[in-house]
Amino acid sequence: MYGNLTQVPKNSDFSALITPQTLGILWINSPNSLLDDPLLVPVNYLFDGLLIKSLNRWSFSSNFILGKNFGNPFFLGLLNNKIKAPTKEVDQILSIAEGLSQKSNRIVLLGKWDPGQINRLKRSYHHFSFVTP
Repeated sequence: MYGNLTQVPKNSDFSALITPQTLGILWINSPNSLLDDPLLVPVNYLFDGLLIKSLNRWSFSSNFILGKNFGNPFFLGLLNNKIKAPTKEVDQILSIAEGLSQKSNRIVLLGKWDPGQINRLKRSYHHFSFVTP
């Protein structure tokens, strides 16, 4: 359906980022380049295959998938890298995330994030811990 999927080694840095404290993933990418990203397989696995199933319905700006991680709510926010400043989309996703869990607060940032975007996230959402691989 989407071509060959490459496997990421099990000892990759990415797998170490997903802990019981991880609330979600914000991933800047695009539907076309996502198919060639080596993290597609492990992220898709974390969301029980919903990532690949949702690619046909990915809106222009963003997509949101909700799953479970260590028994807690766990989200994936996909942000289209064609949007120059996805501030509104990030704010919408994080406003949902704020109500999901009090036990976990780590959010993994995947893709190419501008340092200014990361600083804005840290200032605006200081109750979350943002990490990158």
